Amino acid sequence: MNEKTVVSVHWSFWVIGAVGLIFNLVGCMNYISQMNAESVASMPEVYRAIVESRPAWGTAAFAIAVFGGSLGCLLLLLKKSVAI
Repeated sequence: MNEKTVVSVHWSFWVIGAVGLIFNLVGCMNYISQMNAESVASMPEVYRAIVESRPAWGTAAFAIAVFGGSLGCLLLLLKKSVAI
């Protein structure tokens, strides 16, 4: 058979993918703002202490999670085969 079957996805695929992408992009903005020295300096003392006392592995895991999640959601919405 040479015919290709076109299967459309359910509308919930687009909603869940878009919500996931927005959620992860907000996490990316949060990570970038926490890595900005001026932004951290303008935070209240309590928040600044939390950001500065976070271990390096925690910061690295947070960065991998939000940037990887954003990339995954973007690839999912573009229907790329890498996004299983």
